Amino acid sequence: MNLRIPRIMCQVYKSRREPLNVKLISLAFSVFFIVSANAQTPKSVVVLDVQQNANTIFVSPVLIYENGNFNAPYSTLKGETARRRFVEKYFSSGKNYILIFGGGNAGSLKIKEGYWQDGAYAYGELTENEPGRIRGQLHSLATDYDTTARGSAWRRSPTADERAGAIALAKDEYTKHGLPANAIEKIEVMNLTAIDVDGDNKAELVGSFKVPQPNKDKPPHFLFLIIDGEPGNYHAARENYQFNPKQAEYPLGLEMLSDNLDIDGDGINEIVTFFSGPGFKDFYLVYQLKNGTWGQVYSGAGMR
Repeated sequence: MNLRIPRIMCQVYKSRREPLNVKLISLAFSVFFIVSANAQTPKSVVVLDVQQNANTIFVSPVLIYENGNFNAPYSTLKGETARRRFVEKYFSSGKNYILIFGGGNAGSLKIKEGYWQDGAYAYGELTENEPGRIRGQLHSLATDYDTTARGSAWRRSPTADERAGAIALAKDEYTKHGLPANAIEKIEVMNLTAIDVDGDNKAELVGSFKVPQPNKDKPPHFLFLIIDGEPGNYHAARENYQFNPKQAEYPLGLEMLSDNLDIDGDGINEIVTFFSGPGFKDFYLVYQLKNGTWGQVYSGAGMR
């Protein structure tokens, strides 16, 4: 099997002499700005994945962001001790978290019961601002980091033009990977979501696609895209193409959006996805926009 799980990855100037009161005002403003900026950056943040099947709310740990680093929730090298401590701290009964949908506050998550014996996970109950949005493959996030200062926060289905443009781009990407045109015409959209990661009220698209083989029992070609631009002028800002012809498990290689959240407090949301790996175990990936490029800053196995 050739499964490719994406990798984790003073200014000097001259000026004229200013009055003392002007300098003091300037210094006070600079101190205020620095303190305000630092106040926006959380020291430690836990991020959880939330999914709902029927009436069951299932919660999985994604990561802990601390001291500027995206870290695994706990060390698997330390055995069940580290796992148990994580569950006792973060999944204790009655503990509350902020529910995130579309990058902003969407209600609350209350932990009902946490388990550490065969992994680290919990069952919970939701209080949603708009009930019914989290279901099946539509996941959300939860965190202990208050994001209420965020202005624009939404997550929606694409418009007809956005959908058409995204499918056309996905077909082009499949062509680059050598798939024939007659196969590409059978493309299926597994999920396509419009989000706003930077508060400019303009949509970025996150899409998961599939091209099946003629024999439906054979593994398909999966494609994950982060799409920037406008309809008619889209480009793939990030892609993950997966084809594992000898896989015996399904849907090995499928990557889907969990949600987006400003984890590091820089004003631009990170995109969190879940990726189906061996043993039906979910891997969580985090993409971060820096200098116009979406880079992968974290990948970690679902802790169960």
